[in-house]
Amino acid sequence: ADKDGSGTLTWQEFKEHMKQAQVKAYFTSMDLDVSQANLLFSLLDRDHSKEVNIEEFVEGCLRLKGPARNIDVNMLITEQRKMRGEVRSFTRRFELAMVNVQTKLQNLTIPDLPDE
Repeated sequence: ADKDGSGTLTWQEFKEHMKQAQVKAYFTSMDLDVSQANLLFSLLDRDHSKEVNIEEFVEGCLRLKGPARNIDVNMLITEQRKMRGEVRSFTRRFELAMVNVQTKLQNLTIPDLPDE
């Protein structure tokens, strides 16, 4: 499967390997849904490096082993982590913008009103 001998599987290598009947049978025997290979690869790629090393592969297969609902739960966990990071990033940008607005408001001078 590791055609370039790098010690990792790229998406392309993984996808090609998943076409083999014996590989599909292996994953099926572990109750892993291979119908969405790209989803499976992204769940195995824990560090989001676009490559899966042997440790990620073995740990991922063991973590995902079981009925299809296990893979669904793990996908939800992955998406939740991604969204949490996006919310943190947005919050930081929003806080900086509010500090900027507050600074500008403090620097405003209010003209004196004429006496009546």
